[in-house]
Amino acid sequence: MTKKTDNESLIQLERQRFADFQRATSEWSWETDIQDRFTYMSTNVQEMTGIAAEWHYGKTREDLGIREQMGEIAWTEFQAVLKKREAFHNLTYARRGPDKVTWVQSSGIPYYEHGRFCGYRGSGRIVTKEIETAQLADRLTAALENIGDYFSLWDENDRLIFANRAFMDLHKELDTVKIGVGFSAHIRTVYQNSVASNDPQTIETTIQERIRHHKNPGVPFEFSRKNGTILLINDHKLPGGLTATIATDVTRLRSMEKENAEKAEIVETAFGTIPDGILVIGADGKPVTWNNYLFSIFDIVELKSSPTEDLRNSLLTIISRQLGTTTNTRQTSDLSSLILHPNKHAQHEFQLPGNKWVEYRGSPMAGGGYIMTFRDFTERYQLDRLKSEFVSTVSHELRTPLTSIIGSLGLVMGGAAGDVPIPARDLIQIGIENGERLLKLINDILDLEKISHDEFELETENLSVFELVDASVKANTGYAERYNVQLKVINGDDDLTIKGDRHRLMQVMDNLLSNAMKFSNPLDEVEIQISGRRGLARIAITDQGPGVPRKFQKTIFDRFVQVDSSDTRSIAGTGLGLSICKGIVAAHGGQIKLYSTPAMGSTFYFELPILKDLAS
Repeated sequence: MTKKTDNESLIQLERQRFADFQRATSEWSWETDIQDRFTYMSTNVQEMTGIAAEWHYGKTREDLGIREQMGEIAWTEFQAVLKKREAFHNLTYARRGPDKVTWVQSSGIPYYEHGRFCGYRGSGRIVTKEIETAQLADRLTAALENIGDYFSLWDENDRLIFANRAFMDLHKELDTVKIGVGFSAHIRTVYQNSVASNDPQTIETTIQERIRHHKNPGVPFEFSRKNGTILLINDHKLPGGLTATIATDVTRLRSMEKENAEKAEIVETAFGTIPDGILVIGADGKPVTWNNYLFSIFDIVELKSSPTEDLRNSLLTIISRQLGTTTNTRQTSDLSSLILHPNKHAQHEFQLPGNKWVEYRGSPMAGGGYIMTFRDFTERYQLDRLKSEFVSTVSHELRTPLTSIIGSLGLVMGGAAGDVPIPARDLIQIGIENGERLLKLINDILDLEKISHDEFELETENLSVFELVDASVKANTGYAERYNVQLKVINGDDDLTIKGDRHRLMQVMDNLLSNAMKFSNPLDEVEIQISGRRGLARIAITDQGPGVPRKFQKTIFDRFVQVDSSDTRSIAGTGLGLSICKGIVAAHGGQIKLYSTPAMGSTFYFELPILKDLAS
């Protein structure tokens, strides 16, 4: 009886010890039967998982949802282990709840009674923190592998404990650089092979400075390797005595900085030597930089030595005030507005006191801000003026005798000097036609000179647009018959009235109509359409000819521009007609434009303001 009591006491003691161990450990115990049903679960499982021990009894792992939590591949492998009655260790799976994921790790061994397999006994524990820590470590490692810099981590004893692939590749030719190597040994090996010097003393001094910087990190420094690579070295002391070293390859950056410095020097030199006044405006609307020629252009050289900040605040106002000395009041107002509030592309010419002529150009900059240039073109202006006066004088001197010659030839053709033989009549006719072409060229040149020097005077009156077009069509009927072309007028608005010079506008119509007919094919139709839009009267002349090539469309209204400028061209012309048309239309406050599709014809149209008092 006593022996039995002693055995029961021992058993009770063991149970008590086991219970105490269970309470002290972070694991719970479990037992399954031969069919993998849980028959035992230690009570501390509830503290760790929130699920009572009794809830597990009679359920298999599959009943508990572990199969879904593990995934089919891992589950199949686990079942193979159980089938072989083998022990398993650290079986890890995730329990996914509505708010979080809990990671569980379980280990177990088969147990037997009297040689007969009875099931498994084992333990389980929550390993969420360990898994999350491992995942974080993996992410950090992946990040360090992909940062593009050379990263290394040294322990409190200055031994290498981690290095990313870039670091290892940088030193792959040195077998001594590996995990566990001391920093001093590492740096000595590296520098002896990398320092761009053959002097042992210089190399040793460099090594010692590098070791001191590693132990007591300061500001980053650059290290130039023998192969020309430049590394920016940055050491950081971390908690626990660790040291992180980050080396960045700045070779390309330094090369770009050098190139940019050289370019900046070139720009600065050019900026100071270009014979134009230059003023750069920042995004805040204030001057950023300027050159010395700017002060010469506006005769304010005495301000050149003023403090930079004073000029930033007053330079635009000073220039605007200088513009106030021009003789054209309207021009002064427009220019002052452009200078003080620049916001778009602009180009103007103006005159300053002392008969100085200045060309202004302004352009917005892509990144914000504005750039202004001022060019003194007084000498060019005077030369152009002399040239224009010479051309005008010569043209006038030529026109008088040429008119006389054409008139005399006409009289001869008319029989004023007696009968003219037929062969002679042909020669005289050729002389008359070429004389008229030459006279037209002279008149065109004189017109252009007047337009370019604002000497173009208009004799304006109230004109009906339809009557103007009708008169022009009637005047060009003979020309249309010559080319076998039909003229068709489409009047979209009946009562459009403009203020204009009848003679000059007829000149525009004649030029546009003659061009349309010359470039049309026989039996083609040239359409003249009248319409009104947004307070403007539009006259559009459309042909069905070859159209204007795209490369000529932007310059078609410039002087001496001809689509076919060869000596063998079939259609005669001076290349001045459209330029004169543009000047005449502009003098009327209108604009002339072209719309053309190659091989499909062209439409030249001009727009003039409708008289408001008559149009209302």
